[in-house]
Amino acid sequence: MYYFLIFLFLCLACYASISIDGNRISRLNYFIVFLLFWLTSGLRFETGMDYFAYENIYNVTNSFGEIVKYGRVSEIGAEPGYLFLNSLFRTLGTEVNIMFLFISLLTTLMLFNSLKLYLNKYKYFVLLTYFSFVYFTLDMSGVRQAIAVNIFIFSLRYVHDKKKIKYFACIILASFFHTSALIGLILYWLFNKKLNTLFIIGSTLFGLLIIALQIPIVNIIIDNFLSRFIPAGALFKLLYYSSNDKPWGLNIKVIFNVIVLFVLLYNRTVLSNRFSYFNIILNSLFFYIFLREILWESININSRLNFYFISGLIMGFPLLIDIGERKYYKLSVFASIILVCFYQCSEFFIYRSAANPYQNYVVYKVFELDSTGKERFLEEANKQ
Repeated sequence: MYYFLIFLFLCLACYASISIDGNRISRLNYFIVFLLFWLTSGLRFETGMDYFAYENIYNVTNSFGEIVKYGRVSEIGAEPGYLFLNSLFRTLGTEVNIMFLFISLLTTLMLFNSLKLYLNKYKYFVLLTYFSFVYFTLDMSGVRQAIAVNIFIFSLRYVHDKKKIKYFACIILASFFHTSALIGLILYWLFNKKLNTLFIIGSTLFGLLIIALQIPIVNIIIDNFLSRFIPAGALFKLLYYSSNDKPWGLNIKVIFNVIVLFVLLYNRTVLSNRFSYFNIILNSLFFYIFLREILWESININSRLNFYFISGLIMGFPLLIDIGERKYYKLSVFASIILVCFYQCSEFFIYRSAANPYQNYVVYKVFELDSTGKERFLEEANKQ
């Protein structure tokens, strides 16, 4: 119920943003949504699929003094940036939840700052799609990649402004929290390039053929190319994920994403004149869909890489509102966005899981309530 109330408030904020012309109301709503995003993920207690894994990392990570004494940072391997944060808060003597609160503050600040810059007109719609497609997987669970993805989204301004050094610095920083962010190093020159419309359409249809026929292109690439260049450890992980992970074949969501892409392509001239970041949004959506198609063999590889391009979907989908001028068109697209977003995240409203029901750190500590977090985590882990 708690998550549904946030979803409902976001829907009302979206409606107000296109029907009420009031900057004061808009600023107040934005601040309220900011608090909801920050405090919900920052104060979660034994909630989220990866909560206990990160709690374990925190407990076995040494403080700065212990690092000097024992000569090691942690008993568990992780990216240096994330281990640094663990050591910092261990040195301060806090619980892991205080670190989560701090991390959530940073990621939420970056997200809200970025959306206001990139797509201020439809920022509430972008927040609604982010909440539905990303929030529960990253902000409420995958802490390391939540940091990396939000740094990555933040860095897109430097692509737009053609500030290479700042962009690459952001990508390197993001990789200190999740190494998958390094994919951004090879995409700087493509993000803001006006890719040929026929190239995008052809590549997307080629990807549809790959996923529809379930051609194992990942294993082909690994066996015939990557195996000659990458280290053995990384190769083992790739082979493990590609051969032991669940496949993620063609479904209605892929078709929906392709339709959104093609509609934006058809209206790219109009939208690019209205929104300075449109080309980056369009290219991100194209990368997102193309990777989703060709990496169908592994949910794990697919999701780890594609979160860096999902900004194309969460910003591209709301742009459909701007294509038509009639009131009924805008209301119909508004209703469609709500329905799609509800379909995407409704499982977190309805079904018991590691993330649902929500448990708040302050409430459970003050009132000494019994947590069902571990019980729900084990139930969900046994389903997988």
